[in-house]
Amino acid sequence: MIKNLNSIGNILFACLFIYLTSCASYRYKASVEDDKTPSGAGEWLQLEDSNYLVVHSENQLKELYDVSFDENEKIVSGKLKPFVGLPLEYYNKIPDKSRNKKQPRKVGQSDKDAVKQIHFMLMDGVDLSSDEISFNSGQILNVAVSRSALPNGATVAIVLGATVVTLGVALAIACSCPHVFINDGDEAKKVNSLYTGAKAAQLERSDLKKLPDYFSHQSSFSLSITNEENEDQFTNLVELVVVNHDKNVTVEADMEGNIYSIQNPRSAVSDNKTDFILASISAEDQSSYKFDSDVTDGLGTILLKFQNPLHEKTGKLVMNLKNTQWSGYVYNEFSSMFGSKYVKWIERNEDKSKEEREQWMREQGIKLLVEMKTKDGWQQIDEIELLGDITYNSVVVPFEVSSGSENVEFRLKSGFRFWDLDFAGVDYSKQSELNVTVIKPKSAIGDKGEDFLEVLVADDEQYMKHLGSGASTEFKFEGLPVSSQMERTVFVRAKGYYISKQEYVGKVERAKLMKFKNPGELSRFSQELYQNVFYNNLVTK
Repeated sequence: MIKNLNSIGNILFACLFIYLTSCASYRYKASVEDDKTPSGAGEWLQLEDSNYLVVHSENQLKELYDVSFDENEKIVSGKLKPFVGLPLEYYNKIPDKSRNKKQPRKVGQSDKDAVKQIHFMLMDGVDLSSDEISFNSGQILNVAVSRSALPNGATVAIVLGATVVTLGVALAIACSCPHVFINDGDEAKKVNSLYTGAKAAQLERSDLKKLPDYFSHQSSFSLSITNEENEDQFTNLVELVVVNHDKNVTVEADMEGNIYSIQNPRSAVSDNKTDFILASISAEDQSSYKFDSDVTDGLGTILLKFQNPLHEKTGKLVMNLKNTQWSGYVYNEFSSMFGSKYVKWIERNEDKSKEEREQWMREQGIKLLVEMKTKDGWQQIDEIELLGDITYNSVVVPFEVSSGSENVEFRLKSGFRFWDLDFAGVDYSKQSELNVTVIKPKSAIGDKGEDFLEVLVADDEQYMKHLGSGASTEFKFEGLPVSSQMERTVFVRAKGYYISKQEYVGKVERAKLMKFKNPGELSRFSQELYQNVFYNNLVTK
């Protein structure tokens, strides 16, 4: 139970923490002891002075100003005016959870003050048609607060019967890269992302992601690729990889796009030091480990030991994982240090080689590093590219075992809370027979009628260009193999890159940015942010 909440800041930081570290939308209920409740009137004035206050009732919303508060009757009074302009545009770009879509970002949205918003959702029937309003605290159903809002104790007084939620303005960077939608027969669902982390032409790469096969009895397949972010996306190749296989195995891919059969993955064994971690990654059950151990000396690390009772010489490490939304928030905070020079920094980085860029990502824990213990010590055997935060993806890391080894040991290294590991297991089963078919798209029609088919059928210098948020292309595939005797698994392979169009304001924080030349600095920065957002602003029992 949360106690000692001396200000609404504590509640809001808790809400922000929950929202940023989960893909779901949460509501956080707070109870406050009477003797902790602020005096009220003066704090309402402070609240108004620092933020846009907005009231909602049914389908109406108005901006609230000239606020006063009757402490005895708990009555809020004020004047109303239309909620318009840049603040409204920021509010409108918050994700619509019911449709998994986001309003297009408007050109010139760079005024940070516009996102300092607190929205009061009132009961139906409250009249917002006049120029003035009065309502009591009991008529407030919930309070929605943007990440950038500057709160104080005033909101504590009204959450006694209300629910505090956070608006999603800060999450625009978390799921950057193209998004894949598939219609399940009822609605279009966002099911995966493509080539996450390829944030420059030098980082262009191929991606193989598993897709839900809602209609496995059909030989046709449809999907859409959509740009929901403030970036330009360049896609070189799109195709399906369809695998028919025995029903007693699953199939997964490695980072190179090779496909493996998985039959009986073993969970890690306990060493009595990491029981709580191993329990969270022993099954694909949404209970996971987020690499939140101390990173004072660099990256967060987890050690995994697996038994090898038959002394097998080869095996497959299978991990079900994704990136955290928190990692997107951290990178956004890092990028904001460039201030108004952010765009120029992006342009200067165009001269950096792929090797330089990838080395920095490796050192900062952006990539997940996989090491194996050998007779010569720990050796890196793979690195996992960013997978996005939309869904868990399974990745295979093949390995060879030293002769006579009864156990195999791995070490995974990540930046603080950059990765979310749901399951890790080792499979020693032999490769099953797989029938693999590559299907090129039959059609690829953009939202403005463009025909992208010719530029997507081969890995070349031609690209499907989604310039700015809202661009989308519908794909249709024909000739998928159908079998009543075998299971079917569908992957999409796409190659490309994207370039951020995000803009920031303010001065360059040069002294702070110099630190990020040091290995592990982004990971340490993440831990400091996490402590500031959560632990330092919340006292828990």
